[in-house]
Amino acid sequence: MKLAVRLCLFCLLLSAAGGWATVIGSTNPNLFSDTIDWCAQATFACDGNPYPTPQPFISAFGNLGLVGLPTLQDFQALQEGSSHFGGSFPDGMGLIYTGVTTLGNAPDYIALVFAQPQWGAGAYIQPYWYGTFSATVILLDTNGGVLGSYVVNGNSTDQASDLLFIGARDTARDVGAVLFLAGNNGHDGDFEIGTAGLATPEPSTILLAAPSMLGLIGFVRRRRARHSQEVL
Repeated sequence: MKLAVRLCLFCLLLSAAGGWATVIGSTNPNLFSDTIDWCAQATFACDGNPYPTPQPFISAFGNLGLVGLPTLQDFQALQEGSSHFGGSFPDGMGLIYTGVTTLGNAPDYIALVFAQPQWGAGAYIQPYWYGTFSATVILLDTNGGVLGSYVVNGNSTDQASDLLFIGARDTARDVGAVLFLAGNNGHDGDFEIGTAGLATPEPSTILLAAPSMLGLIGFVRRRRARHSQEVL
């Protein structure tokens, strides 16, 4: 329930001023290795039926969250080659669709809200209509403030080589939610996302944290040694 309330709050606060952090955009899915398979969720299926916003999800590494449309419209869960055809997504990939063309929904973002802060997130993305398009990912902090965004252009076809991945990551693990948007030819908000992924820290980030960790270990050891001498 708290996550559902947060989903609504993030939508209301999207236009609020936020502290812009060091957000780095990427089209490399390998940087977002904690994948979210929409066809492997317990509460909804990739059968083309509409599902109420929000619905819970779990990632491959066990991270929890909610998925849905910020305006609280129903979304569709689809599977390429089964309940969805003609996209550049590979057969079998699960999709979340805004339902603008099929359900008559108003154009919308697709939102993921996380139970615990993340480094960032991304997803395969394609508009419902063919042609060149623009895709956007927006990272929000745990209070709904905008951390930053990334925009990239793509080409919507039925060819696998044209499938676009868009993601963004922060230099701190402070991402509370992510919004996706894509569209073309006046159809902004009429799109699907495929397999999503959560970012994991880069090795350089871990190396930067190592000296602080070693210093903390040394401090604890000195305190323990001092305490042992006082006891003796």
